Amino acid sequence: MVHLTPNPSYSLSLKIEIPNQAGTFASVLNAIADVGGI
Repeated sequence: MVHLTPNPSYSLSLKIEIPNQAGTFASVLNAIADVGGI
């Protein structure tokens, strides 16, 4: 038998529009990581 421990799990979906330029998506991911996401 498997015992599961309850834990909080949160998710968030974002729809963003960013310019099609090299490094823009990485900048968004870095900003999210800076505040503790991902």
